[in-house]
Formats: sequence, structure tokens, C-alpha cells
Amino acid sequence: MHEHRRRGLPNPSDLSRGPTVDERKTCPRCTASLPLESFIRPRSQRVGTYCGPCQTERNRESKRRSAATINRQQRERWARPIDPTEVRRCPRCGENKPRSEFSASGRGGYCKPCRAAYARDRNARRRDEDRQRKYGYSPEMFAALLEKQGGGCAICGRTKVTNGRWISTHAKDLHVDHDHETGQVRGLLCNQCNVSLGLMDDEPDRLIRAAEYLKNPPAQ
Repeated sequence: MHEHRRRGLPNPSDLSRGPTVDERKTCPRCTASLPLESFIRPRSQRVGTYCGPCQTERNRESKRRSAATINRQQRERWARPIDPTEVRRCPRCGENKPRSEFSASGRGGYCKPCRAAYARDRNARRRDEDRQRKYGYSPEMFAALLEKQGGGCAICGRTKVTNGRWISTHAKDLHVDHDHETGQVRGLLCNQCNVSLGLMDDEPDRLIRAAEYLKNPPAQ
């Protein structure tokens, strides 16, 4: 395959015989006479059929029609009555189960246990990818640091993590705490300890004074 085709670049022969400055064309949609460079050029054509704004609007209309077709198919699918006793085969576990054991009111692709397992695997994969991208921490590095901390938060030792919508007690969901100035990872913390450090602006002296305040309140 030619280099320009493999990389998606225009054919040099097409560029050599490209439109001149004075060449113009009428858009069949808006009937405006515009220079040829105003037309969106497909890879298979020398000059596009429609001007840029018209081609963009055509693409939007095509997407709206596709979305309407998909929505109609979904409505028809959900409108069809389903026998909960009908037996289906789950493609994940390979077992034959009644539709009442499947997610989405019997219309789901997986049975309920397999659907939950799939969601856990997906969330774990996304969590590992997010840590690798943000902090450069692989799952093996995370596991080693967690073992070094004793299997829990580096401050309180707990494993409870929440973001306001869900609560997890699994140590693999601990937050990766890092120095915001240098970006260096400092340890794994639960949600409360991680937020507390942020509210104290990561100032050690301030945290020490807060601990002394709790030990010896001035009002007592």
C-alpha cells in the first residue's frame, strides 16, 4: 500500500492537479457559489460535493436519523411482552436460566450474577487504567505499596472509601495520595484521611497543632 494511503494523506497526484484559486463551484444544498477550497474533500474525490457548513448539517441530520431509528427499535424491544419463565442461555456463564434471572427485566444480555461480575471487572480495569495514566502506578506497584502499609489506609488503617454516591470497603479502592507540587506518590489513603489532608493544605505543622488541640481542648 502506498505511504499516503496508509497514513490517510491526500494523494500527491491529486494535489498536483488540485483546484486553482479562481475555480468556484455551486453547492447543491445552499446554491451558493464558493471557491473549491470551501468544500469538504472526501478521500475518494478531488473536490467535495457540499460546502463545509452544508456537509456538517448533513452529518448532523444523518446522526439524528440514526438515533431516531435506534430509539424506535429500543422502544419496540421493550414494548414486546416477555415470558419470565422462558429459558435463555447466558453467554458469559453458559448456563440456561429463566428470563427472570436476567438483568434489565429479562432483556439483558447477561444473567444478574454475570452482569454484576462484568461491572466489577470493568470498574477494576478502568480504575487500574486511571491510576496508570495519572500517577504511573501499575496494579503490581499498587499491590506492593498496599502490602507495605499493612493492607489499609496509611494513616488510620481502614479501607472504607466513598465518593458521596457509593461506598466501598475494599482496599483496592483506596485513593492514591500524591504531592500536588511534585506529583510524587506519597501513599494510599481512605477517603476521609485524603480529604482531611487537602483541607489542611498538606501543612504538617497545622496537622500537629490540630492533634494537640484534640488532646488538650482549651475549653476544658
